Amino acid sequence: MELMETKYKQTEVGLIPEDWKLGELNQVCSFENGDRGINYPSKSDFKSWGKLFVNAGHLKNKSISLKNMDYISDEKFNQLNGGKFKKDDILFCLRGSLGKFAIVSNEEQGAIASSLIIIRPILKELFVNYLKFYLESRVCENMIEVSAGGAAQPNLGGSELGLFKIPLPPTLTEQKAIATALSDV
Repeated sequence: MELMETKYKQTEVGLIPEDWKLGELNQVCSFENGDRGINYPSKSDFKSWGKLFVNAGHLKNKSISLKNMDYISDEKFNQLNGGKFKKDDILFCLRGSLGKFAIVSNEEQGAIASSLIIIRPILKELFVNYLKFYLESRVCENMIEVSAGGAAQPNLGGSELGLFKIPLPPTLTEQKAIATALSDV
């Protein structure tokens, strides 16, 4: 059996295999901000139990830390018009610690603070662990550096995040193989 030699093409993010596409995050993911209106929880809404109310400080090692977690009541949660996460969503920090993120790994319900945005893969062909490794990559880090604004505190808008370039292997099988290989490293 002959091994095929991989051919590469130059893109704005560097060399990628010829059969890959270079897309934008907004082509493969949806983005959801938290509710920033009158229903946004205040300190007086925090409880010792209930639905998670996640802020940037709760994002630790690519997961959600329950240490010092804020909780809101079911009633307050139901009043929110947006920013409700579900399993396999990615919670991404837009202010301060830009690029810090966590993957929602269980069925627990919750909502996000205004410093975060939910990244939700919309294509079945996009494997969440491939997206995780993209968000950890130098390509994404460069996009953050180029796009970040704010003098005192760095920030990024969801629309800017949606324009980030992402190399896309042609199949889900390839994405899974890449994610598996990278997690083994």
